[in-house]
Amino acid sequence: MVEKILSSHYIYCGNLVKLRKVTVELPSGKTAPRELVEHNPCVVVVALDTDGKLLMVKQYRLAAAQDMLELVAGSMDSGETPEESTRRELREEAGYKPNTLRRLGGFYSSPGFLTEYLYVLVATDLEYAPLTAEDTEDIEVFRYTPAEVKAMIANQQITDSKTLAGLMLYFSQTSG
Repeated sequence: MVEKILSSHYIYCGNLVKLRKVTVELPSGKTAPRELVEHNPCVVVVALDTDGKLLMVKQYRLAAAQDMLELVAGSMDSGETPEESTRRELREEAGYKPNTLRRLGGFYSSPGFLTEYLYVLVATDLEYAPLTAEDTEDIEVFRYTPAEVKAMIANQQITDSKTLAGLMLYFSQTSG
């Protein structure tokens, strides 16, 4: 069931996203309008310290109008691999360099309209090695046991979708 693109043009191109208006032909032969938000691929980092605690960050999210507790995450720069992006983001947001990385999987955040694909990686054997954070980010770092994180999910204290999906992948593949 493939939709054939008949026409496509950008109606907005910003620093973070592009918005594209598309007309497609459906398998039935009918046409339909689509709007796509294009966003670079991203990484979601399940970082564990030497005590087995999960590193999480808290930052204000304007779209949600609140502080959000999240896994370290960020957009991949052009030409970066998920591993390179993970190393950079973990140092920028949490101040740690991972010596061991493992890919868990990935997912589309909202494929009905958004092109963004997120790679989930586990980072362990961490060394304190901060990079200068982006001056537009105000981030606090926290450490929680897996049990504490699961309780926060159950109590809806963690409501960020990429964090929930990343943790689901992690918990489904570990005994954590």
